Amino acid sequence: MADALELDLKLGTAECLRGESVPFRLTLRNPGTREVNEVRTFDPWNAATFLRARPVRDGGTAAGASPRPGEEEGVRGCGLTAFLRDGFFAEPPDRPERRTLDPGAELTLTGDLLEWLGELPPGRWELRADHLTTGSRAVSPPVPLRVRPASPVTLATARPGLRGATAPHTGAFVHAGEKERLVFYQVQSVHLPKNPLRAVRVGRSKGRTQVAAATLAAEGIEKGHVLWLYGRDLALAVVDLPGRVPPRVVPVKGPAVENLLESPLGMPDGSVFAPVADGRFSRVSVLEIRPDGSARSHPLDLGGKSPVAAYSCCWESTAKLHFAWVGPGARVVSTTSLFLDEPGLGSFEGTPVMFDDPVLAVQAHLERRPLGGGVGEEDETEPPPPRLAIWAVCRHGDELRLVRAHPDRPRPGILARFDVKDRGEVRVLSTVVSAEDLLCVLYAGEDGTVWTASAASRTTAPLEDEAGRPVVLNQQPGLMAAGPLGTLPWVYARYIDGREGRIAWRLVEPAGEADPEYPRLPF
Repeated sequence: MADALELDLKLGTAECLRGESVPFRLTLRNPGTREVNEVRTFDPWNAATFLRARPVRDGGTAAGASPRPGEEEGVRGCGLTAFLRDGFFAEPPDRPERRTLDPGAELTLTGDLLEWLGELPPGRWELRADHLTTGSRAVSPPVPLRVRPASPVTLATARPGLRGATAPHTGAFVHAGEKERLVFYQVQSVHLPKNPLRAVRVGRSKGRTQVAAATLAAEGIEKGHVLWLYGRDLALAVVDLPGRVPPRVVPVKGPAVENLLESPLGMPDGSVFAPVADGRFSRVSVLEIRPDGSARSHPLDLGGKSPVAAYSCCWESTAKLHFAWVGPGARVVSTTSLFLDEPGLGSFEGTPVMFDDPVLAVQAHLERRPLGGGVGEEDETEPPPPRLAIWAVCRHGDELRLVRAHPDRPRPGILARFDVKDRGEVRVLSTVVSAEDLLCVLYAGEDGTVWTASAASRTTAPLEDEAGRPVVLNQQPGLMAAGPLGTLPWVYARYIDGREGRIAWRLVEPAGEADPEYPRLPF
């Protein structure tokens, strides 16, 4: 059987950056004159198709590549690898899907090395594919791949709102090459945020650039979006997430933009809503950008409460934007909403929330409410609307406080407080709400050292890399939280690691949990 079938592996490129997607194509062919029966298909649940990457060794040493612990013979993966990395269990079926291959017939499969194998360290690698047939394996000839270190200089982490429980996370970064800067779009697992799914180069930038990745409202949306701003030139990349066509970059034709806000929202029709601000943050509007780059501006009514010092854009799926903001040194968080099906109607002012102390950072969050639970609600089939919560990071003397409020309740509640008197002026860098509806924060002291603060564990600690070195401001750390279906309410910090030439990840929550390692394949 092994002689009867031929397996061929082709890569979309022979060279990539660390953490970059590499598309591949597998072809299983019957070159003979007789049909071959009972051939397992490429269905990933058959657990029949595998890729293995081995570091190419020169003089007995690895050429810059070190396999992961326990993977001395290389890195092995399959179509279920990303699923297994998320911590879920997969078992092959008792009766794998099979078919007959006539003479000259073939089966084809396309995929992404990043999803199958994870991030490969820099160096030279040799890749082979193998496919389990009836009683034997078809093995492809070796294919070379060279992985070069990345040089990220700008990092963007999307801040999603209320969305589908399986909608993946997105991000973007700018790589500084020797001759040009490249913009990348990233897709990460929502169940375990450090688990990479895609990292696609989408365009070029001229210099120092603001970049923003659009969040995805639901699984199955086929278009991703990246915006980047150089000077006042705004560009939009439209990414075909199934990978059928290459990314397309168009200039955005609309009002001049000076600041991109976190984060845009990709819509199912391929359009994108992008919050933007002027140079002084005294005016905020939402650009409605069509796939061809044409744009309309929808101003948000700030009610004279400007400039904006801290803000949060919270999308309610594809229905509404909740924009929360606070002025410099202020204690009142204001809110306004924009309906996305009729943005031309303008924004609608919400109930302001008063805090006891100056607000350093704001995080709007939509809490899902359970079905039923009240008198006369036994037959309720539609879930109640989500409830808006406003988290604030406040400074009270020598304390940093994490406070949660609801506009429909009279008093905010202090969920955690931390002594920061030895850190001087504190700057909040990133906030995220975990799957447990609790706030996690990254902040920096006057010396530039980055710290974590958690409402779940009520602890604060310096953010350090794997070698125990402190992470600092210019590494641009941001937070990502697992969705409600993750095995645990994971929260990760991601940041630029210039020494290793990559974007690194560090587990922040749950406190005391070990960072999940790459699993060995159970088959």
